[in-house]
Amino acid sequence: MLGGKGPIEAVAEELTRRHATVVADLLRQAGLASSDVGLLGFHGQTVLHEPEKGRTWQIGDGRLLARLTGIDTVSDFRSADVANGGQGAPFVPLYHQALAAGLPERPLAVLNLGGVGNVTWVGAGPEDLVAFDTGPGNALVDDWALRHTGRPVDEDGRLASSGRVDRSALAALMKHLTSTGRRPIP
Repeated sequence: MLGGKGPIEAVAEELTRRHATVVADLLRQAGLASSDVGLLGFHGQTVLHEPEKGRTWQIGDGRLLARLTGIDTVSDFRSADVANGGQGAPFVPLYHQALAAGLPERPLAVLNLGGVGNVTWVGAGPEDLVAFDTGPGNALVDDWALRHTGRPVDEDGRLASSGRVDRSALAALMKHLTSTGRRPIP
């Protein structure tokens, strides 16, 4: 027990307090007061994510963050979605759907490559929305860049643009795409 709390509770509290410090720093840099912000969204840190089993768990204390920052806070985003049969992620599908609302051509797909890649498919109707993670996105490249260059990202794509195309790997990929009936994007 750490200070009367279990290790998970202690880490969750420390995580929350660090987030509160970041919020205070951002407010100071932006010249804003807590009262200038209507709402904080606090994801916390995922420690278990098994949506196929109907469970997900993010640590962090939304109530504590609200108390420390003086800003109303929404937290535990994923649980309701997973409880209703969803994946609990990605979070951006509704944003993508809102952006697509004014577009004349649908359906459309949006590929979001962050640390984890995900896809949002927006159909013709308001209920036609599908989203899911595709697997690792930039996280693997970021880890490689940090290990080999000391920088946490490939800034401006400099590493990628200095490389060479592996023609045999590209040919194998293209052959696989065409053999499965998929059409490469031009």
